[in-house]
Amino acid sequence: VNAAPSPDAATTQLIEKHILELLALAVEMEECAPVSDETSVSFAHRLRIQRIIRDHLAEPELSPSMIAELGGISESYLHRIFNVSGISMMQTVRTLRMEKAKELLAADTRPRLSMGQIAYMCGFASHSSFTRAFQKHFGVSPKEMRQSYGCTGCAICPHRGAGCAACDKK
Repeated sequence: VNAAPSPDAATTQLIEKHILELLALAVEMEECAPVSDETSVSFAHRLRIQRIIRDHLAEPELSPSMIAELGGISESYLHRIFNVSGISMMQTVRTLRMEKAKELLAADTRPRLSMGQIAYMCGFASHSSFTRAFQKHFGVSPKEMRQSYGCTGCAICPHRGAGCAACDKK
């Protein structure tokens, strides 16, 4: 019986990477479900692409063509797998950027990240464009959101009390 030749180091690394991606995908698939018209293959691609988007959120030039290339799929297929879910690919990018910004604002890091640092970490070209997008998405400014995390009284606060700028607006 002849044994199959051992793969080279690059092939071994590629196999390991794919196995890890499959394991991560299996965990993600347990946390959410495909939409009714979505095939399991399309759903798996969408989850994989969302992970790619998360990994590249800080890049302001993140575009459909860049994401398709990183995901190894065509741009038209990229749009098709997101349109089935009812949310466009670029809406997904914006939502993921806003979620990351909210997480960074809530994080009690020392030293505390500036608004500009958070903006750039979430792929915004400027502090002002970040502030406008954040205000539109959440209904409060990033500063108000950050202040609310010490509060316990308004709907956007995790603790529900009084004393933040957003609560004081009410």
